[in-house]
Amino acid sequence: DTLLFFAGLFVLVEVCAAMGLLQAIGDALASVIKSLPEENQLSVAITLIIWVSAITSAFLDNIPYTATMIPVVRVLADELPDTLDITILAWALSFGACL
Repeated sequence: DTLLFFAGLFVLVEVCAAMGLLQAIGDALASVIKSLPEENQLSVAITLIIWVSAITSAFLDNIPYTATMIPVVRVLADELPDTLDITILAWALSFGACL
């Protein structure tokens, strides 16, 4: 049962990525963060990821949510490579999803 769960989870994440849903979420978050001064971008990104993750994982299981949000974190790090470090964003996602 566990193997089928994880197989289905990764299929679901890939379908969301193929539909462009994850790219759209990442682009929307990146546009919000880009509109801020550069010195505030990292702290706002961390705050957004932690709070959205905490609220969402209250209603959804944290493992599927985290697996779905990993591509979004990658988009954010790719859009703003000078101000957003992927390691910091990944830790924010981990902390937020496990609150």
